Amino acid sequence: MEFGIRFLEPHSELLQRCHFYDDQGVLLLVGECGAPWQEAEDSKIRITTPGGDLLATLDFPGVESTGKQGQGRIGYALIHDHAVYAIITKHTPKDPDGEETLPYFTVEVEGERWLVLGERGNGRSQVSTFVLCANAPTNLAVYADLMDACDETLGKIRRVVGDYDYDITFPENRFQQPHLISLALTFLIHQIP
Repeated sequence: MEFGIRFLEPHSELLQRCHFYDDQGVLLLVGECGAPWQEAEDSKIRITTPGGDLLATLDFPGVESTGKQGQGRIGYALIHDHAVYAIITKHTPKDPDGEETLPYFTVEVEGERWLVLGERGNGRSQVSTFVLCANAPTNLAVYADLMDACDETLGKIRRVVGDYDYDITFPENRFQQPHLISLALTFLIHQIP
């Protein structure tokens, strides 16, 4: 299952909007955050149909907590049909000098737990490609290299140059709402400098 996401030029500093396309180039979803009519919902990313009908929101408190080993952590809830469909947690580990390194994500959805990591290249994690791994263990602290915790690769989110800003590869028929998860994760990955 292939998708593409294009981020639109913002009309203001606060507004972010993206379009989500299927593999045929058909617009499926619109994601937006910071629109003027969302003033009361500034901590949400709205996911709508192209016609503006609300399908889901990605809610986040904007408050970073500290996890194990002093690692920064922010939790997000993907709300669909008035219920939590997925929990996405952004983890920001630190290197031995105490500097923040490339974040990774854990995703809990439909009874599964995934790990979303920057793909390795030249011995370092890359911000241009994130791999989605199935069956992520609950205790990641025991792994010196998080790629060792990657049991099965589900897909990839790649930053590209071309028709889209991101190409997304996802497994067929594994989840009920793969497009919602893909858009939410890509929106969060796009925020990484």
